[in-house]
Amino acid sequence: VSAREKVIYFQFLGPNMGVIEDNANTISVSGNVYSKRVEFVYVGEEVAVCDKITIPEGSLEPGSYTLNVFEDQKLLSSSEFQLK
Repeated sequence: VSAREKVIYFQFLGPNMGVIEDNANTISVSGNVYSKRVEFVYVGEEVAVCDKITIPEGSLEPGSYTLNVFEDQKLLSSSEFQLK
């Protein structure tokens, strides 16, 4: 398997289901809005991707947050967590 570059998109959603911006920016692709675009090299094996977004200190409200991970508008993974 040859190495190839892949692109995934992180979509962080706040308690109001709005997209949380990274450094006051979002990314729009084909009408979908994401928090962050991440590029990595895929060689045919499972790979761990670690990244972050930057937000103003104290800007997050307590509540339920969702992280969606997309590739080519296809939802790969979704995770929910609580911020207290």
